[in-house]
Amino acid sequence: MLRIDPQRMLRDLRELATFGALHPGVDRRAFGDADRAARAWLAGRLADAGLDVTVDDVGNVVGRTPGVARAVLVGSHSDSVPAGGWLDGALGVIGALEVARAFAARGAGGPASASTSCPSPTRRARSWPPWAAPRSAAS
Repeated sequence: MLRIDPQRMLRDLRELATFGALHPGVDRRAFGDADRAARAWLAGRLADAGLDVTVDDVGNVVGRTPGVARAVLVGSHSDSVPAGGWLDGALGVIGALEVARAFAARGAGGPASASTSCPSPTRRARSWPPWAAPRSAAS
């Protein structure tokens, strides 16, 4: 059985909420300064968890368990709409990170991957076609 550390997960959620913090809520619009800083922070967290981290040409951040040929991709987006909720997307991102950590702590590796930052039209990304991020994540 995987053991999740709820305190660590809450600490990470709160730290992620500092990027673009509005009190209440966040403003981490896709490709803005706060979004880029949050993705860099997340890449560091994924690496700290022992995952191989890649960032593609449209900014998707993916952490993958080393040595696992096939994996289930879990996660969400880390950007937000203007004045968005602090858990919108973030809960899926940090939840995926915590699952990967739980697999690593179990010592079995496991088919865990964590992914974040798939900007979409609902995020009002500037100058990116709506299919760019999903297409790059699938390739």
